[in-house]
Amino acid sequence: MELVQLHAATVEGVEGYLVQVEVSRSEPSTGVGRTTVVGLPDAAVRESIERVTPALFSSGLTHRPGDHLVVNLAPADRRKEGPAFDLAVALGFACTVPENKLPPPPRDALLAAFTMTSTSWSVMSPWTTEIRITSTCHPSGTSYGSSTW
Repeated sequence: MELVQLHAATVEGVEGYLVQVEVSRSEPSTGVGRTTVVGLPDAAVRESIERVTPALFSSGLTHRPGDHLVVNLAPADRRKEGPAFDLAVALGFACTVPENKLPPPPRDALLAAFTMTSTSWSVMSPWTTEIRITSTCHPSGTSYGSSTW
């Protein structure tokens, strides 16, 4: 079994918070595997599997959708909404396949949605999201870096 831990972030009201995205992959003992998303995902989060799978194939990375995959979004007691988890899920899927020979995933929060051709786009205002996440996760208000969108 392969396990990868990544981070994403989301906004609930005016509060930003980090979400740990854990992706587990194992070969099914019998039959065909399935993909399960747990941790109070809404429909858009569950649909990310349908966007991520073709995006991985079109990017040239190996993906074995017939394996048993579990995506855990923690904390489990907070609702996860929207497509902002696509990048973390895709990277988690790709990193759990040893044939891809990818380096360990980054520790930064990953925020992006995918099209089926692996094009990504910003899903929230990065400045607003960074301010909310920084103030929530780092009480000193210190920013630990941001991405160019």
